[in-house]
Amino acid sequence: GGDWSGAQAYIDAARGVIDAEVTGLVGESYARAYNGMVRLQRLSELEEVLLNATSPTTLPRARLLELWRGRLGHAAADLSAWRELLPVRALAVPPRHDPHGMIAFAQLCSRNGQHTLAFEALRHAEPRAAASWGDAPDMQPDVWLAYTVAMWESGEGGARDDA
Repeated sequence: GGDWSGAQAYIDAARGVIDAEVTGLVGESYARAYNGMVRLQRLSELEEVLLNATSPTTLPRARLLELWRGRLGHAAADLSAWRELLPVRALAVPPRHDPHGMIAFAQLCSRNGQHTLAFEALRHAEPRAAASWGDAPDMQPDVWLAYTVAMWESGEGGARDDA
């Protein structure tokens, strides 16, 4: 555990500041308010991390992942939203315990030409992903497949020859 005693007060204070900002921007346009909405979502997820840390039976990790996957479905094509939310999620669920989330993020990175970031995400899900081809049988198959596809899409598909 950690010292979570003051966390809720800081979350509430931040939410007050962001809420006022978003309220003003929504009147102008949704597009201008979007980044603030992502920050509010990040605060909600920090609260969920806090609840999971202080009362894991109230909000177990599996339920947390289910909630988060559903939300990311709404931000499916927004790389910047994912980049803001994934570090918060890692506080409760290390990337290696959410390989499907990291694969989805890596695919989004690849679609946006961010191949280095895609590889990094997959290495967080499976640290051995960048190892030699001969280590593949010991790895999570879905992460290994995603890493191989990312290599192909980035143009590195034929670069590995150490099987």
